[in-house]
Amino acid sequence: MENKIRFGNRQLFQKALIYLVFGLFTAKAEALQILPAPEITAQPLSTNVQEGDTVTFSVSAECFLGALVNTVNWYFIPAGSSSGKEVASYGGLSLTSITSSYTVKNVTSTNAGGYYAEIVSVLAGNVTSATAELIVTTPPIPLAAVTSKSGMVSNGFKVQFTAPTGSNVVIEATSDMNKWSSIYTNVATGGSVTYTDAVAKTAACRFYRARLK
Repeated sequence: MENKIRFGNRQLFQKALIYLVFGLFTAKAEALQILPAPEITAQPLSTNVQEGDTVTFSVSAECFLGALVNTVNWYFIPAGSSSGKEVASYGGLSLTSITSSYTVKNVTSTNAGGYYAEIVSVLAGNVTSATAELIVTTPPIPLAAVTSKSGMVSNGFKVQFTAPTGSNVVIEATSDMNKWSSIYTNVATGGSVTYTDAVAKTAACRFYRARLK
């Protein structure tokens, strides 16, 4: 009976030791959990750029109570898609505050979509920034002479001008650079308008220009 009691006390001691160790571990885990997650102090901003431009997105975050930013991951959501893919990652930072940037050079339509950053702290968890939208527009076609496609042909002098598709283009000509006359008006198709001036066959000198009507 005495041995049984001692054995029972040993069991109680072992259980108490297990509870104590488990309690210490739980207390440590709870202490880690009360650290606040990083706070975003500056969100990336949406923007509208033309093809060929360069755009930069930036995010700032700060940690508190001894927590440190360890990694910043940047993600891109293509236009029309619902899932993002990682496009940049900066790790091993160990900073209480961070400003991180992601740059896209020579922007094309494939870069249109959403960009956001994930701030990772080893002790305090993660926080995700707002999503910044990138809108990419195609620059308008300028009104300009296409010299490589202009020149004398069998029935006159052919001139070609680039112009926004659907715009009304007026081609004018002069022989003295003083009095200009309209010689052709048409709607630009495919980004250009072309005309062959038969008067140029007999003119000693001829100049051309175009304007939008």
